[in-house]
Amino acid sequence: MYKWLIYLSMFLLLAGCGDDVKNVSKTKVNNEQKASESDIGRRANPVPVGETKAISDWIYSNGKEDYSAVVNVTIHEMKRGKSVYQEALSQNQYNKAPMDGYEYIALKVSVELVEAETEDYALFVSEGDFQFISTEGSSYEFTSLVYEPELRAEIYTGGSTSGYVIGQVKIGDDVLVVYEDAEWNNVFFATK
Repeated sequence: MYKWLIYLSMFLLLAGCGDDVKNVSKTKVNNEQKASESDIGRRANPVPVGETKAISDWIYSNGKEDYSAVVNVTIHEMKRGKSVYQEALSQNQYNKAPMDGYEYIALKVSVELVEAETEDYALFVSEGDFQFISTEGSSYEFTSLVYEPELRAEIYTGGSTSGYVIGQVKIGDDVLVVYEDAEWNNVFFATK
């Protein structure tokens, strides 16, 4: 009779251990999901087109003091190739064709100043805040091309702006675009 109680006790003890293992594995999966969400914006896990990323930034004043800020950055759409050049040419006849083996890329970007330590100074936003990075890891040179509306504005807390960021990239290169945050960390965005 005692043997039966011992076997029953061992069975219940082992059965209970299985639940603990399941809970541990669920916790591990949840922690991995949280880690991967916080890694969004890294080169290996860029922010997808259409998603918004909150980024720390700085508002530079008249030289006396700088103020921390938080901006929401979103890439809404991407266009590239001959259609971008044709549209640019229709806007300004002096726009030059891309170099051989290259094409223009146009990203529709919005930036919203969510919060800041000051309401008296504006955050200046322009396409110069973004840099295109090749799949090989090299940055592309800045491109001068008239393409409206361009991303260029001063925004105060609660304000937002949108416009195009233009680049000249190798044809077919699956480029990333980088926005540098307040700590000089790169935040990577996908372009497709």
